[in-house]
Amino acid sequence: MRSSQPHDQPEPELLQHPRAIAIIGMACRFPGASSVTAFRQNLAQGIESIHRFSDEELRQAGVPAELLADPHYVKAAPLLDGVDQFDAGFFHYAGRDAELMDPQQRLFLECAWEALEDAGYGADPAQAGRRSVGVFGGAGSLMGSYLLSEEHVATALLGPIASRGHIGNDKDHLCTRVAYKLNLGGPAITVQTACSTSLVAVHLACQSLLDGECAMALAGGVTVRVPHQRGYRYMPGEILSPDGHCRAFDARAEGTIFGSGVGMVLLKPLRQALADGDRIAAVIRGSALGNDGSAKMSYWATNHEGQRAVMERAFRQAGVAAESLGFVEAHGTATHLGDMIETYALRRAFATTRTNFCALGSVKSNIGHLDAAAGIAGLIKAVLTLQERRIYPTLHFTQPNPRIDFAQGPFYVNRELQEWESSTPRRAAVNSLGIGGTNAFVMLEEAPVGAEVVNAIERPRHLLTLSAKDERALAASVQRYVTWLDAHPDADLGDVSYTTHVGRSHFAHRLSVVAGSVAELREQLAALSPLSASPRWGEERATSLLTPPRVAFLFTGQGSQYVGMGQELYATQPTFRATIDRCAELLVGQMDRPLVEVLNDPGAIDRTEYTQPALFALEYALATLWMSWGVQPEVVIGHSVGELVAACIAGVFSLEDGLKLVAARGRLMGALPQDGAMVAIAATETQVQAVITGYPQVAIAAINGPTSIVIAGRTEDVLAIAERFAAEGVRTQRLTVSHAFHSPLMEPMLADFRAVAEGITYHQPKLSLISNVTGREGGERNEEQHGASIPLPPAGGGWEGGEGAEDDVTTAAYWVRHVREAVRFADGVETLQAAGVDAFLEIGPRPVLLGMVQSSGERVQEGGNTAGAHEGRPEPLLLPSLRVGQGDWQTMLTSLGTLYMRGASIDWQGFEHDYVRRRVALPTYPFQRQRYWVEAARAVRGSAVVGPLIDRMIASPSTQT
Repeated sequence: MRSSQPHDQPEPELLQHPRAIAIIGMACRFPGASSVTAFRQNLAQGIESIHRFSDEELRQAGVPAELLADPHYVKAAPLLDGVDQFDAGFFHYAGRDAELMDPQQRLFLECAWEALEDAGYGADPAQAGRRSVGVFGGAGSLMGSYLLSEEHVATALLGPIASRGHIGNDKDHLCTRVAYKLNLGGPAITVQTACSTSLVAVHLACQSLLDGECAMALAGGVTVRVPHQRGYRYMPGEILSPDGHCRAFDARAEGTIFGSGVGMVLLKPLRQALADGDRIAAVIRGSALGNDGSAKMSYWATNHEGQRAVMERAFRQAGVAAESLGFVEAHGTATHLGDMIETYALRRAFATTRTNFCALGSVKSNIGHLDAAAGIAGLIKAVLTLQERRIYPTLHFTQPNPRIDFAQGPFYVNRELQEWESSTPRRAAVNSLGIGGTNAFVMLEEAPVGAEVVNAIERPRHLLTLSAKDERALAASVQRYVTWLDAHPDADLGDVSYTTHVGRSHFAHRLSVVAGSVAELREQLAALSPLSASPRWGEERATSLLTPPRVAFLFTGQGSQYVGMGQELYATQPTFRATIDRCAELLVGQMDRPLVEVLNDPGAIDRTEYTQPALFALEYALATLWMSWGVQPEVVIGHSVGELVAACIAGVFSLEDGLKLVAARGRLMGALPQDGAMVAIAATETQVQAVITGYPQVAIAAINGPTSIVIAGRTEDVLAIAERFAAEGVRTQRLTVSHAFHSPLMEPMLADFRAVAEGITYHQPKLSLISNVTGREGGERNEEQHGASIPLPPAGGGWEGGEGAEDDVTTAAYWVRHVREAVRFADGVETLQAAGVDAFLEIGPRPVLLGMVQSSGERVQEGGNTAGAHEGRPEPLLLPSLRVGQGDWQTMLTSLGTLYMRGASIDWQGFEHDYVRRRVALPTYPFQRQRYWVEAARAVRGSAVVGPLIDRMIASPSTQT
């Protein structure tokens, strides 16, 4: 049942803010951090992720000896691990195409996928609404340098692979490539404003969301500097640091250091994010853009008036006073004039006399200047600051820059990790400046505290699903989840499972685990086979997706009932409970006792007049539950009274009429004298028929298998026949029943039952329905209206048609015959097998019919643990719904998980429909990355033409930014 208990209600003022945009997903690859989690840890620990090269490293990277000997050559860089790595197969790229693609485009694509998964929107586009996702981003100014070399520029850019080389390296294709590969239908716009690119992209994404152009938007930036393993030459007075440190706001600030990185956020309007149960990392209250124009010293410089105007506009859009901020992530390049101009602009925009209340930071002191990715790095840091309610230290700050008046202004530079105490909502801002004067400013607020979710009814156990494109990735995913569960022992298992269902794509290699707690889930995952060169996962745990199975529902007959059957489902599954309660309402007047009372009364459950309606209601509720989860049968079959439920599910008659029919059937049978018996005989139909010929009050009641025959009739005759077979060494077993069903002893009730059956409205079945009377399909499906079902063998044999034809399930005559005739279940199973059914799902209180299927001639194994039933397909699945002695949910979820692993398409939203769930940040896909690199591109490092050009570009005379 959907419900929640009020906790701290979301901040009313923020919810009323019309421009509030939620950040619901993040992904990054920064120097020293391959994930947001690693980045958070590095920030908290005050780690500087600047690599210091040895001469040998640089020599191997192709740096000339004369440059190594230059005293102004700084042997340091913020390196990004794995810039040469890519999971080409995951994104369906050929190896050569992956090699030609700029690593910036490859990393940007991977982070886009990770940001969607981080938000819980990694599922297939049709299921997650990803067709309305926009993509906004930009790449570093040196984009294209990957393929620039004297030897290969002609081949890669002008030769026969020109189109691939161009598209894979040109900036124009950065965002549209993501939209194409991930099937995203929103705006895909590449942004280029130099160092402010990625924060500008965030602003544009917010505007697109507010204008209704998309439902969600990815925004970010990427810079990968190629050649990667190299330092730089320091030139006094320019932007680069003389020692490889970025000392933002410090008296010793002399410049920055450029590095590589990529970051991405997923955005959604706040109101919708709250309605969708998204995990909100922080909220963007407002943002603004502007340009300095020409009112500055040079094109490379910046202007405090231009910055201030943008900041003030952002404050107005956010609807808050600047004094409410507690943290500003500044551009902070540590240049001689840049920091001074930026802090002066901030001070004027704040327009307050309060002093030293707002912390000032610069992530460049940790990871360097990431060019087009600089703004998104600052934004992610600010979001983490709000999430953690801690302000991270700005490194290398020992003495304030004398040109910055910190004493009289609102700012201070935080030197160590500190808790962020606040009695009001915490707010932060991010500033980003670009060469050429395009400035961006974003106002953030901590995520609102929503209503605490408390499900009035909760499942006792949950199903976790994992999948990957190959076994190795699946194994890696398992290990990631074990690590994650170790770090999150208090996670909500329902939310975790929900996110794996609706927040992930479902690939060919699948795994499912049923658990009742985080500890149990962690234990089961950890116990799986470790990764090896050729990993073998137990087929019951993980399988490779083949053709999705063809599912048949098998409805159990009388004799399978027990006290409390389905009780756990009734207590914990609202859809099941509602269906049972609906049946109970319809049975008022048809039974003299309430249905739910009967289900839990040992004195009533075995009385035929109660047993049959109770079984019907239970099985109808089970089928309804399965179908609400997207498990739709292609064909249905029942055993005796179970066929009435099958017919109801197939649409032959309504639930009301079905209950009327089964209640009359049970009532009339129950009123018959209890002078009959039933015996199971391990012999063939021919053998049994030859013996019973001399006993007119005995008949074959059921053919359950090739050598599994049940006879029914007058007690003394049935027992005499049993003794005769036993004397010949044939195994027999008397069944515990109240009456001799499907025998001549049923004939006294047939006239009265016909009267009831003739009052029922019948329809042609919407699904293939296998008749007990013939073992073939009964009726003619309305395929034009309801779609073709599973192709079944032609009927053949039997009586001629017309009303009362033996397989016409839409007549009263059929259901009267059904009471009296033998149940030809084995023939029905043979029909299903011939039609290619490979998943037999029993809808009943015990897996009785699955045993009959198993002995029907084809080799099948419950759970699908072996392969190769026919033509390379796995063995058919034998799946129970309930099992005595095992929890209802354990049985149901195990069977559902097995169907999922075999490739069935599950309606996961339907599966979770009755519960309030929230998406949580779970481990993202473990890309199986390999090296894809045009080796000759190394020539760039020593090129007499390109090398100096790159050095000059990264050491541009921008002393202001």
